[in-house]
Amino acid sequence: MFYNIKLVFRFWWIVAIVTVITTGAAWYLSYNYLPSIYSAKTTIYVFKTPGDNANTDTVYQDLLASDLLVKDYQEIVKSSIIIQTVLDELKGEFPSIASATFEQIADSITVTVKPSTRLIDITVKRQNPEEAAKIANKIAEVFKAKSLDLIKKENVSIIDLASVPASPVSPKPIQNKALGVFSGMVGSIVLIMFIDYTRRHLREVKL
Repeated sequence: MFYNIKLVFRFWWIVAIVTVITTGAAWYLSYNYLPSIYSAKTTIYVFKTPGDNANTDTVYQDLLASDLLVKDYQEIVKSSIIIQTVLDELKGEFPSIASATFEQIADSITVTVKPSTRLIDITVKRQNPEEAAKIANKIAEVFKAKSLDLIKKENVSIIDLASVPASPVSPKPIQNKALGVFSGMVGSIVLIMFIDYTRRHLREVKL
């Protein structure tokens, strides 16, 4: 162990050079090659209204039904009937949406249920911040209308509309540079160990 530490200090210049290269590469890629991705989120609430003469058992059954609806709706949000309607309504406003496929839009959407609630977050990530917000809000709007057709009751409320994000969620230059520093240090140490092993092995072969 002590020998390995001495070895690293002996070849400190290798550590410095490799670390500078990997950190510089991470910085360059973050600012020049990796596209900026913006995230916009809309929150909806799923409920089931009990009957006018509901008793305790009925209310409990309605709450259970609401939980099941949340799980069903979580899948319906990313269904073709919802996404295709969104594509048709927004393709005239954004050229990138007009040329996008169902799979591309679906991959940019994340649907999550907040624990122990009937709140569903619809998150959309796109390179255009206005497009991300517009898609998220349109999904909630279309989903609310379609759920009314399916259930025949008004049981979806839009709690929070997505706003246009001011800054991207990725790439993250600072984190990428930190990763570059870490990768450079680890890689350089591995390189030093390999060089030392090769050098000692060749010396043994000559002897």
